[in-house]
Formats: sequence, structure tokens, C-alpha cells
Amino acid sequence: MEYLKRFDAATSHCSLPQTVESSDQPLGKQHVKAALQALGVTARFLKCGDSFEEKDGLIVKSIALVIRDRKQAEAPKRVRYAVAVLAVDRSIDMSALGVLMTADPADISLADKQTLVRVFGYSRGCLGPIGLRKQQATRVIVDACLKSESYLLCGAGATDEVYAITPSTLIGAVEDEDCPTYCARDRWPVCGSDGKIYDNDCLLEVAQCKDPTIEKTKMKNCI
Repeated sequence: MEYLKRFDAATSHCSLPQTVESSDQPLGKQHVKAALQALGVTARFLKCGDSFEEKDGLIVKSIALVIRDRKQAEAPKRVRYAVAVLAVDRSIDMSALGVLMTADPADISLADKQTLVRVFGYSRGCLGPIGLRKQQATRVIVDACLKSESYLLCGAGATDEVYAITPSTLIGAVEDEDCPTYCARDRWPVCGSDGKIYDNDCLLEVAQCKDPTIEKTKMKNCI
């Protein structure tokens, strides 16, 4: 999955008061509403105290994750961010997530309180997959098991509030079928398991997008 490219709460002021947002202050429901509006999505907002019926949808949790690529000794340390969306009674398969993120599962951790607000924009319990402070720098991963649900009830940026969105709408918002087409021209060569040397990590990731079997490997394997 790629990034939601049409709205980033850190840079967009669509329908929001013209004030400077401090990264140490949580965003709110208005940012989620603005993000949904930017996507052309009209969502139903509900309070968790209301009595939900099956037709209202399935409540899901959005888990903020930090990926620190500690073991890439030959390259600068990278920090990546992700949000996993899954049913409240399911847990993350860290091995599968590691494969999806091309990361060692040991390098993946839950975001702490400060990172939750600074990067993702919301306090614990308020987070959803849309309207993030750094949406474009965050990969959103939707559990495949949710695709058959009529509606998903996602965190709406406020305690005990959710919004209803169809799985197809959510997946369409956070996934990009096209591979990245732009990479910086930095030269920090890396080796792919296909035996090719790529000028930098970004170019390797483009190759991985086209062929998920390609992995980063030691440079000696390409020489």
C-alpha cells in the first residue's frame, strides 16, 4: 500500500481555522472531517455510547507503528511510519508485517505517546487511518479480513467517536496502485536480491513495488 496523497493534516488548511498547528498538540475531529471532505467522502459520525446495530458497521482499531531500520549498517538509519487497521479482536502478525514492510520484525514497535501526537496527530484512542498529521509519510495497512464488511467504524479524532466508511472507499483512499515515479538523485548504492545495484533506497523501493520478491541484501552479492 502507498500513501494518501490528496490530504495531509500537517500542511492542508482546507476548512480549518487559519492557525498554526503545534506538533505537540493533538489534532481533532475537524481534521478528520476535512480529510474526508478532501477525498469527497461523506461519512456518518457516531458516538461509541450509541447502541450500534450490525448495519452500522464493524468497529476497528488503528495501531500506530514505527519502523527503525537499525540493521542497515551501510546506510543512514531510516525511520518509517505505518498505521495498521484491523478488527478489535485481532492482533498483528509481526512476521507478516515485517515481510510487507520489508523490515525485521524486531525493528517494528508501537508508537509512544509523544510520537502518536507528533507524527500521527492524535492521542491514544482517537487515532484513525485518515486525517493524520503526516499522512503522506505514513503507510496505512488495512487487514484483508475487513474487505467483506459493509462498513468500518474508524477513529474520528475524538474520544469515543467513530465514522463509518466502506472498506473499498478506505482502501481506495490509502492505496496507490501506481509505483512511485520520483526519487531523489542521492547516490548511496544498495544491492537488491535481483543482483542489481540501485543508486539509493528509493530506487530499490520502486523495484520492490514492481516485484515484491526483491529484497535488500549485502553489497557483496551484487559485486
